[in-house]
Amino acid sequence: MLELDRWPIFSLLSDDFRFSIKIACVFGGAGNEALVITHDDNVYAIGSNGSSCLGVGDSQSSLVPRSVDALCKKKVVSLGFGSGPHCVALTGGSG
Repeated sequence: MLELDRWPIFSLLSDDFRFSIKIACVFGGAGNEALVITHDDNVYAIGSNGSSCLGVGDSQSSLVPRSVDALCKKKVVSLGFGSGPHCVALTGGSG
């Protein structure tokens, strides 16, 4: 399992969901936002959603993982973020 215990944003997630996480990208001034990729190729957003950068279509904060529908089942292999703010997803493979 990833070292998710290092980030308080993951502390309220169920163990089942935490074990399903393959890749996590934590960002925000206080590490209060995250995008995660699960082993079943879904992408979820969690956190304060500052500047609506979580990709869920609104600016609502959520401590419950919200599906990023535009990225689910798209073979996302990496996530990143930058000042602006913005987030990026890299897909791999074809199809």
